Amino acid sequence: MSKLLLPTTFLDRLRTVYTIGAKTEMLMSESGDIDFPEDPPLNCDQMLNITTPMNCLEIAMAYQIPVAALVALNPGLTCYAVSNQSACAPYSCPIGISAVQQSYGPLVANYNNFTEIQFHSWNPLINPVVILAGDPVCVG
Repeated sequence: MSKLLLPTTFLDRLRTVYTIGAKTEMLMSESGDIDFPEDPPLNCDQMLNITTPMNCLEIAMAYQIPVAALVALNPGLTCYAVSNQSACAPYSCPIGISAVQQSYGPLVANYNNFTEIQFHSWNPLINPVVILAGDPVCVG
């Protein structure tokens, strides 16, 4: 297992307990480490020039990118106030919005034209166990 360290502002959103069967586990330790099976790829496919004040969710929607990728590719990004700066981002994609907090399975089940493997290939930087309500994700 490798560790991925995320900016503190994003870490607070991920400090969530989830249940698999009867077993409850923490997604991360208090130090902010998240266990992943392998290091996710960090590809800066395009540079965004943010001139209008926006938050990370607004940027993700405006540029059609997953918010998790924006945060992961830009350590130290202050998500509540981004303005007059460039940001690294993946390629734009068709966006879907998670209606509720859920994992890959239920989200992918809402669609009938792709698999969980395809979904992960389009969203390698999101947490597969907890996709937060309102978060944009790639769906194609």
